[in-house]
Parts: sequence; structure tokens; C-alpha cells
Amino acid sequence: MPPWKVLAWGNSPGSCSHGTFVARTSAEAAEGVACLHSSLARVVRSVDYRRFFVVGALNGYGDRDWQIEITDIWRPRGIVAVDAHVIAPPGRPLSNRIATAYQVVRLPRSAFPGAIPPRAELAVDRFPFRIATLDARPLVVGRGRPVTLEPYYSSHPPRFARFEMAVYARSAGGNWRRVAHRVTDGHGDTPFEVRPRAPTDYRATASSADGTNLLAWSAPVHVAIATRR
Repeated sequence: MPPWKVLAWGNSPGSCSHGTFVARTSAEAAEGVACLHSSLARVVRSVDYRRFFVVGALNGYGDRDWQIEITDIWRPRGIVAVDAHVIAPPGRPLSNRIATAYQVVRLPRSAFPGAIPPRAELAVDRFPFRIATLDARPLVVGRGRPVTLEPYYSSHPPRFARFEMAVYARSAGGNWRRVAHRVTDGHGDTPFEVRPRAPTDYRATASSADGTNLLAWSAPVHVAIATRR
């Protein structure tokens, strides 16, 4: 079960200029939902922000029928990264007006030990092409044996500035932690070697060379540990 509780979901007429948000206080949450239905302000103000914080995934579309569902929330360095699944409307759209699909959730502060980052970014799966990907070989390995991770980042339009590629790992449903990173110009392969001792999820991020601006992140890749018979 995900560590969050869904507070609200749906779509709202118009667009939200600020997009996806993270709220650590009642005031921040009210600001985050101000462009949505007015009833949401009461919902987010009822949260106990001493124990919880709120994340809202917002994405605009050209009709009112799209829905968005959060599938993962994690913290690569100083940003709350939100993965979401976009649900297409059945049949023809009911309207051609711009609308914002949203899902607002509550998470315990214990999910992110330490300070909660003030900024959130969203990646949706409406399009199969992700500008950051991660391949792992092999996907099943003996305990402590090497696994080659090959992250890839593609910008549009193409940029030739140097950037940081990093790999994060998570075992047994724990928190994501950065296990390797390297600054590269993006030309050629940028493989990493890891040696998992337990079943582990990995994902890659691309950031500006100084590590302050998150550009993209990959979907998780699971590496299993072979069992002896």
C-alpha cells in the first residue's frame, strides 16, 4: 500500500499556472489548490501539518475528462518528484475547454525524514517516451554479484551542456538513496556498476551539472536476487 492517503481527485475548469505542488503548511496547501474547486481549500486546511504534508499532482488538458493518479512520490535531493498515471476519457470528450486534472494526497512527514523540500516536479506516463531511462543487466543476479546500470537522458531541443547523471536505490520499500553519480556531457555511455545484496529498485536522474536543477528521472527498474535450490 502506498504511504499516502487521497484527499481529493478530479478535474477543474481552466489551467493552473503553478502546476504540481508540495505543501508543508495549511497556507501553502490553500495556495496550491486555489486554482481548483473552492471546496478543496477546506479539505487541505483540515490536515494536521505537524504530522503530515500534502502533495498535489496537477496537469492541464484540452478537455475535462482526463484523470490523473499518483503512482510514486520520492525525494531526489532537494525536490519532491511525483510520478503519475494519466487516465484517458472513454469515448469522445465531453468538452473541448482547457481543464486541469488533479489528485491531492496526504503523506506522513516520517516518509521523508528531515526537511520536506519546498518544490515538486511531475512526470506523467501519457506518452511512452521518457527523456530519462534506465536499463539494468542482468535483472536477476546472485547476492553481491555485479549489475550494470545504463542510464540515458535526452533533451529536446538537444543540449550539449554538461549535466549530472545519478542513480538511486531502494530496498524493501525504504527511502530512495543516491548510490552513484557522475557529471557527463551526454556523449557515449555512462554505465554504473552496483552489487545488490537484496532485491532492489533503481532509478536514474538527470540534473544540471551543479546538481541544483532536476531535469528528468526514469521509471524504476527492479533487480531480483536469485535463490539457490
